[in-house]
Amino acid sequence: CNYITSHSGNVISIKNTFSFENTIKRIYTTFYNKNKISETLISKYITDLLTEMITSINEVNPDYGHYKVIENAISYISENINNNLDLNELSSSVSLSPYYFSRLFKKETGLTPHTYIISARINAAKFY
Repeated sequence: CNYITSHSGNVISIKNTFSFENTIKRIYTTFYNKNKISETLISKYITDLLTEMITSINEVNPDYGHYKVIENAISYISENINNNLDLNELSSSVSLSPYYFSRLFKKETGLTPHTYIISARINAAKFY
């Protein structure tokens, strides 16, 4: 942990540290006191921790939503690589305007959608 935080800073930033710390303390106390461990309760605590982390990531990094949109577009491209794909179809698949989608795709991947599709087709052809 120290290595990661010293080189990369905090990996996540928790909004409600009090709740997060209390949940960790509950888990620790359960194991430390060697109480009868309820798998259901521990699962709930872990789910609470993960939910808090995911919620914090979305609030700290608003671009995460953009990442998911591009990830969905890339999945759509992969599933339809043999079809005739155009910008209107791709942007519709993620509910964005063609102009905005094209700019966002380029920002997130470094490639235009057209260049990405050509590259994906070349890579797919290498395996056949």
